[in-house]
Amino acid sequence: MILSPPGLTGRPSIPETVDGSTQLLRLHRIGGTLYIGVTNDLIRRVYEHKSGAAESFTKRHDVNRLVYFECFDEIEQAIHREKRLKK
Repeated sequence: MILSPPGLTGRPSIPETVDGSTQLLRLHRIGGTLYIGVTNDLIRRVYEHKSGAAESFTKRHDVNRLVYFECFDEIEQAIHREKRLKK
């Protein structure tokens, strides 16, 4: 598992590529709404949330700022972690 340390801005630094891994991401908006999800392409998924490309929870609640992510070798690990965080 790889954790996302904050960059110079206090936001997590997104690696150029995260080959062969699955990422768990957390996004939030000012006011406290939190989104947790799993993806195999972190950069694409963050772009989709920021651009409002899909009708989704994040678009309805304006949740578009990546605050944290973790990388896993297996999707099952990411899903398990997602479920634990959502409890």
